Amino acid sequence: MAFRLYPNTRFFYLQVAVALRAIGATALGSPLLFDLLCLYITGLILLDKRQNCTRITEYLPGRCHDALNRLLRVMPLSTSVIMYLLISLA
Repeated sequence: MAFRLYPNTRFFYLQVAVALRAIGATALGSPLLFDLLCLYITGLILLDKRQNCTRITEYLPGRCHDALNRLLRVMPLSTSVIMYLLISLA
């Protein structure tokens, strides 16, 4: 999915993917789920306010916002847990 991103955001996406692989997030499910999770977290990091699925896909056009909405519905972690993990990782 990284090849669909803009060149200036591709680097950040790949760094998030490396960090998530390091903490074992690939065990959450399929490779598509992992890619969507990387895209969502990259959007949370890059956008300074109003981080929602529509705005994330405007700046990171790897997938449509419907795919990110589906991710949030089926993901075993809540968004607050993801934010807690990001803060503790930082």
